[in-house]
Amino acid sequence: MNTTNSFLKQWLGPLALCLLLFALACYFMCRWCPACPPSDNQHGFTEHPYVCKTEFLCMEPEFDKHFTTGSGAIKDHDKLMEWGAIESLFTTPAPAGMEYGIRIHYGLSGSGPHIMELGLERVTLKLRTNMFYDVTPSDEIHLLQSDGTLGAQYDQAGWDANFGDLYFSEVKVKRAHDDANPDKVTKEYDYASYTFRRSHLISQRLQNNEPNYLRIYSIGDPLVRKTDYEEDDWKHVLAVVSATSTSSSSVLLDNTDYGADIFKAKALDLGSPCPPSCVVARFYRYGLAPRSNCKC
Repeated sequence: MNTTNSFLKQWLGPLALCLLLFALACYFMCRWCPACPPSDNQHGFTEHPYVCKTEFLCMEPEFDKHFTTGSGAIKDHDKLMEWGAIESLFTTPAPAGMEYGIRIHYGLSGSGPHIMELGLERVTLKLRTNMFYDVTPSDEIHLLQSDGTLGAQYDQAGWDANFGDLYFSEVKVKRAHDDANPDKVTKEYDYASYTFRRSHLISQRLQNNEPNYLRIYSIGDPLVRKTDYEEDDWKHVLAVVSATSTSSSSVLLDNTDYGADIFKAKALDLGSPCPPSCVVARFYRYGLAPRSNCKC
């Protein structure tokens, strides 16, 4: 018995320390490892990679509240797009070991009021590690027209000269929740485009019974949410919603959990912003947790 007690005293302390160190190592690895999905109560992320109807309706109006121009609100920032317009960008398979993505460029046209313009560019994505991809642009940017089809084609310099430069000279953003006056957006700090994986768009379409249309919404999105309405560092991002017709009322959105069909009747907003992710795209699996009164 004395021998047993002596053994326990000798080894229980180091064993407990080892178990504690192991538990701490697991915690910190999953805290910072991109492969570990965050939970809703860990660092303020969601537990699902989609946007339900309640969250969408909660956040979609924030674009007008945080983004404007010197001549007033930005018009037409809800864009119709035909599925065929997307597919027309991909006339050949992606190179071996790579996949395609769609980079959607921001721009403005007109004056008083300014009109939101979007340009679609095919990009090639090569997986580097986990959720990070090297990006090769095609430098062929197609203007999205009001009827959902693609119009004139530009290279990057041409897009900037016609639409991009006007966006950065005119758009202003209220960056913090308590900002009285908006700041002008800058190419160094604010987004000029937003990239989606083509595979995500295809999954969304298939899970919604292959509708022929979708809508692209400009959304105001904070990087930091301290409380429900204490939100800072607002950015211009995009959300894609499937639609059954050209009518804005035909979008497919609800709050139902469809299991593996994660994009059925849900918005897709997990894109990669440029800057900073222009040369290397990052596609996170989860977004910022919604406000407490905006959850599904």
